[in-house]
Amino acid sequence: MVVLVTTIINQFRAVQLRDTGEIGSAYIQGFLTPYAQEAYDEGQLSPLRRAELLRLVGSFALERRFDAIRIRAQDGDVLFASDSEASVLAESPEEFLQAARGLVLVDVHPATADSDIHAYPTIEIYAPIYHRTTKQLIAVGEIYQDARPLLAERAQFERMVWGAVGLATLGFLAIMFVLAAQHQQLAQHLHHQREIAQQNQQLRAATEAAWRTSGQVHEALLNNLGAELHDGPIQMLSLLALMKPTDQGNAAPSGSSAEVIARDVMADLRRISSGLTLPELGHLSVQETLMLALTRHANATGTEVLHDFGPLPDTVDDQRKTCLYRIVQEGLNNAFRHGGGFGQRVIARVEHDAICVTVVNSARATEGATQGVTTTRNAGLGVIGLRNRLKVFGGTLHAARLDDGGFALAVKLPLR
Repeated sequence: MVVLVTTIINQFRAVQLRDTGEIGSAYIQGFLTPYAQEAYDEGQLSPLRRAELLRLVGSFALERRFDAIRIRAQDGDVLFASDSEASVLAESPEEFLQAARGLVLVDVHPATADSDIHAYPTIEIYAPIYHRTTKQLIAVGEIYQDARPLLAERAQFERMVWGAVGLATLGFLAIMFVLAAQHQQLAQHLHHQREIAQQNQQLRAATEAAWRTSGQVHEALLNNLGAELHDGPIQMLSLLALMKPTDQGNAAPSGSSAEVIARDVMADLRRISSGLTLPELGHLSVQETLMLALTRHANATGTEVLHDFGPLPDTVDDQRKTCLYRIVQEGLNNAFRHGGGFGQRVIARVEHDAICVTVVNSARATEGATQGVTTTRNAGLGVIGLRNRLKVFGGTLHAARLDDGGFALAVKLPLR
């Protein structure tokens, strides 16, 4: 930008001086040529013609603000001068010498304290004068003009150019800043879109895996349910069907009455259905939800379940309460199924904005102590279901065997 502005200003100055020189040369050729030709032919300018030239120079000098006009021969002698300083000229300036060779010279002379003409900046114009008949160079005309209007015009133009370039530069910088900000925003948006696309791919893969696991779980659940019904209630109902009426004096092969068998069938059916229905948890707090699962398990199995509850939130959404209920239910079922219900304990508290629940049981004390404990098929099915439940909330599940032979199921359920 600086180079461009400097070039424009230099070209403007050159054009300005050239136009000024052309105007001054036209004055010299139009007005001074007859007098210079007479002085050349006669050897000097007569007093009458000198007075006439002074009046003529005075008229257009006032109009053009000329400070002095001179005519000098090729050897430097002054033929005519409208100022008094011409009589004390010591030597001819370089501009005169070049004009004496046929060139038009224009220059701006700075102010000089010891000169009447140059007390302020002046424009000096040197132009050759030719004989009208022979076209021979016979003299040099000089015009000294006030340069302040020209310099003021030049300064105004330069301020205008610098101002325009400054505004253009500011506009360009503003555009570059806006483009850079937009580029950064687009880059951030693209990065965000890529992250979303990657998350979508991960969610799609997790959904497909959950769909496949869900199918397997459902199939295993149906198989488990069919086995439970076949091995339990159906077998008892088959036994009941073989029994003869009591008026014939025949009892059941096992010696049990029909009423006892019917009660056993009802108990089995209640046990099976209890794991299939959703609990009613809408009005319960988190602690009440955990206690409901704990109490139902204790009542159903006749075992003791200890609990250690730390600070817990009063309410969470229904989906999380259902998930917590199933966690305790499945953990205690596994403890009863594999450990006979010994040392059952439920620990729950809030840690780092998440509900942490741990279900622990001890190893079986003796083989005889666990007689009558019922084990079901597909023991690992519930843990898989819990893990899939927790994935929806970003939770985690860890199952590990303890040093004493017991088992621990640890779950972390984020609150948000």
